[in-house]
Amino acid sequence: MRLVVLGACRRLIRPFGEECDSPIRFPVASSTSPRSAETCGKGGDMIATLLDRMARKRTTPEREAARRRVVAYFDASNRDYGVWSDDFNMHFGFWRRGLAPWRLEPMLRQMSLEIVDRLGIADDRPVRLVDLGGGVGASARTIARRYPLAEIDVVTTVASQIELGRELNERAGLSDRIRMVLADYADTGLDTEAYDGAWALESACQSPDASKRVLLDEAYRLLGFGGRLVIADGCLKGPPPRGITGRIHRRWARAWAIDELMRLDLAPAAARDAGFDAVRIEDWTWRVVPSLLHVPAALARFAWRERGHWREVVRGRREHLIGSALSLPLALRLDRFAYGALIAEKRADR
Repeated sequence: MRLVVLGACRRLIRPFGEECDSPIRFPVASSTSPRSAETCGKGGDMIATLLDRMARKRTTPEREAARRRVVAYFDASNRDYGVWSDDFNMHFGFWRRGLAPWRLEPMLRQMSLEIVDRLGIADDRPVRLVDLGGGVGASARTIARRYPLAEIDVVTTVASQIELGRELNERAGLSDRIRMVLADYADTGLDTEAYDGAWALESACQSPDASKRVLLDEAYRLLGFGGRLVIADGCLKGPPPRGITGRIHRRWARAWAIDELMRLDLAPAAARDAGFDAVRIEDWTWRVVPSLLHVPAALARFAWRERGHWREVVRGRREHLIGSALSLPLALRLDRFAYGALIAEKRADR
């Protein structure tokens, strides 16, 4: 259950897929339409290039510190995600017509299916996919069930997730097609141009650069020609907020071991600079809202389960609860936040 920044309290009459209000405006393709739009002008390209150069100069100790925060958080909270999802999905869901908004698990599975739909893979031939920051492999299991010829590598930097993921894959009868890989998704060590598709579902937020250029570079290296990338996550529409919203945002990010949210005004230009073509942004904010509204019930279930033992709950698990709770007030600031999907293709004629 990674970010959110979505809301259900204001402007509910606004239709799905409509362009978001933003201090720096960006065109958005509807989640139900194949039509794409030019996503950033020359000014955005220049800003993204400058910030990307700064991000690549970040020292190894900085990235290692960020990695340690992520490992500590998930070591403490991995099992608690079972309260959110029976299959340990660590993300929000995607609502579409035909899904009951009061049933969480189908929406969580649908999110993974929306990802793979945009990868454009065929279901009648073998394909190789990679999940960059895939937790314990819940999305990979959903996709492997839908695509019986797919083989999937799940990359995570958390050793405890490797152990739990293998256990869950074995239980699902999918251990022969899903491989858990202990690595940093910014430098996986996996084979170059070996994958037909790649995705990062609510994991890009743990990369310490706003444009996600480091992640984009590695994804470009891993994909074969014609392969597609999807990054779906809670996003900033522009610079981080200030004032009380900024304080809540920073505390929320610290609780969930989040380094920087992807910025929708910077990431498209960074993707093109990394070599990708056909770059577009889809706004999934209102598709995600119904699953966000399940957060209070999940918090209540956790509190009931731990009743009488609150003093014994370790810090990492308490931080998980704090982050979950703070996602709700952030959801009111749709002028600052969105849930976006960046979709890009590595074309053979590049």
